[in-house]
Amino acid sequence: VALAMSAGCRAKEPGAGQAGGTVTLRLSGDWDTLDPQLYVNVNSSRLLVWVYDQLTYNEMNGDVKPALAKSWKAEPDSVTFTLRDDATCADGTRITPSLVQRSFQRMIDAKSPNLDRLFGPGPHTLSSDDAAGTFTWKVEKPFGGLLWGFGDFYGLAGVVCTSGISNPAALKERPAGSGRSRHTPRVPARR
Repeated sequence: VALAMSAGCRAKEPGAGQAGGTVTLRLSGDWDTLDPQLYVNVNSSRLLVWVYDQLTYNEMNGDVKPALAKSWKAEPDSVTFTLRDDATCADGTRITPSLVQRSFQRMIDAKSPNLDRLFGPGPHTLSSDDAAGTFTWKVEKPFGGLLWGFGDFYGLAGVVCTSGISNPAALKERPAGSGRSRHTPRVPARR
């Protein structure tokens, strides 16, 4: 399976590459979906990290770094994120705290197979304040890995933009994220 992506380099990280160019990924098989909240196969995860940004990212040494969130306050049973004000979806839509809340609420409502692993057992309570620029995730019982879940290595905590929330069936083939790359249709595996 081959997938071509054009690099958009939306993240404003130190040392980030230049926009433009093409990356072609060859995978060992087909992916099942480009929906970060419902993915189940490893080939999907290899693509999700390129086309969806997360609130944070995790380094191998355990450090949590900013991504869509510029800062956060973590408690044993909650995390409140302050979002960057310059983040946009691939279609140009601004990423707001209420969009982040709708994205993660969709994950909860869809009963994502990764929900408890990333964010602990529920119930989960979400809130947002666009004026303050904050999004909060609360759990009923303390969960030590709560902050870590938002920067999952496999892209499972990627924020789905409005077009994907409105038309989740389209996420099977076309992502709706804010990641570094934009995807072009797949070339199916030859069997």
